[in-house]
Amino acid sequence: MKNNEAPILRPYSGLKVLDVTRVLASPFASYMLGLLGATVIKIEDPEMKGDTMRHRGGGNAALYEQGLGTAFMAQNSNKQSLTLNLRLSEGQAIFKQLVTSADIVIENLRGGKMSSYGLDYPSLKLIKDNLI
Repeated sequence: MKNNEAPILRPYSGLKVLDVTRVLASPFASYMLGLLGATVIKIEDPEMKGDTMRHRGGGNAALYEQGLGTAFMAQNSNKQSLTLNLRLSEGQAIFKQLVTSADIVIENLRGGKMSSYGLDYPSLKLIKDNLI
């Protein structure tokens, strides 16, 4: 940085976000949190081959075939990624462990899905009471 340049403000630096999102709006929301400095960990479902946007067309066909669709790449850059099967008790236990050091959980699964895994907000709040 040059002396006359203002520093880049990253007001959410130090926050950790667990991102259990799919398709467009919610991955974009967590992407924006990352741009503001948060550490975002995207949780992807191995049975669904990750976020469905990985496999939607657009852009380079070779990248699309590898699960790197244009929309996926645009809304999930600058995120860490973890494949985790939340249907299994082992995956749920790992997710709960991640919650202990997280500040925010953002999800947009079908209504009641996180609850069926025991990972709904009231359950997670018992693990970390200041979770957003």
